[in-house]
Amino acid sequence: MWSDLFLADGAVINFNNGDVTATHSSNLLNIEGGNTRVDKLEIDGANDHIDVSTDMIITAAADITLAAGGANVKPNANNTIALGVSGTAFSDLFLGDGAVVNFHAGDITLTHSANALTVGGGDLLVGDNKVSGSLVSTGSFGS
Repeated sequence: MWSDLFLADGAVINFNNGDVTATHSSNLLNIEGGNTRVDKLEIDGANDHIDVSTDMIITAAADITLAAGGANVKPNANNTIALGVSGTAFSDLFLGDGAVVNFHAGDITLTHSANALTVGGGDLLVGDNKVSGSLVSTGSFGS
């Protein structure tokens, strides 16, 4: 039985004539070809890991920060994925100044601006009643 294997910088472990290779160079191990499977991937320690039973679970000892190079975090298809589910809902939603909540590609929008929330593109229904309004200066409303 072997106890240790020492390889030099730039060493390559080659499986099945290049089908999968593991190459070391300058403090980086690069695995290419095929898939790499682990039961649980620990990142910097046991408190930060990715695990899969049925669902993919990302566990972090602190916050999870997304830094998307394309500036978007998005689902893989249109109108197919919910954000949260009944029984495990998010508690708060924080949006930046000027944020827009956009329904059906602009059909209805909620837009924030200095101390105002504007509904655009359609009617605002409260219960069974439709709320409509005239110019702000008149201060009158009707249904």
